Amino acid sequence: MSKNADTYQSFVDTYDSRSDEMGWHVPGVIFGLMYMHLRPGQTLLDVGIGTGLGSVRFHKAGLVVHGLDNSSSMLDRCREKGLTAGLVHHDLADLPWPFENESFHHAVSIGVLHFFGDLTSLFSEVSRLVKPGGIFGFDFFEHATEVNKGYRKVQSGVYSRHDPHYGGKVYRHKESYILGLLAGTGFSVLDDTELLASWEKESCFRIITARKLHG
Repeated sequence: MSKNADTYQSFVDTYDSRSDEMGWHVPGVIFGLMYMHLRPGQTLLDVGIGTGLGSVRFHKAGLVVHGLDNSSSMLDRCREKGLTAGLVHHDLADLPWPFENESFHHAVSIGVLHFFGDLTSLFSEVSRLVKPGGIFGFDFFEHATEVNKGYRKVQSGVYSRHDPHYGGKVYRHKESYILGLLAGTGFSVLDDTELLASWEKESCFRIITARKLHG
């Protein structure tokens, strides 16, 4: 994750505009799926918040946004936007994250999970931090053997390759792997949809929202 953070720091000044140019619609889709479950004044943790692109709509809807990210440059840009009540510079792979149990009503992770192979610890941390009844919204690259050529299996349900678009290693995850993690960490799927990435026909973002059922 540190290498990817360094890569993002090199183009932080153009990150938002580049995302618009590429047709990065995932933040809007996730917000739309979560909107009916949100209430003004509730807290939201944005895992891998970056410049805050994924949190803009939540902030406008009256949620109190907190962010966690490994890139200090991205966090500086996010802080300038005045979207958040708190930002923490922290490597997502360094567990536990610096928050108390059940600190947040909801959580999102947008444009992040394809930088991680094994997501077990990340999902467990989100489950630890979200209150029962809260919503977790996220996207991931779904792996389909017949389509995603060049990916190497690194563990059951997880595949990787070097991706020139991102300038480093990226991961795809099988549907069964993600759904198994959600069930194992106390989440029940609410919505499940797909969105094609505009820059690559084979890049299909799977978007899921899930409710935390228990502590």
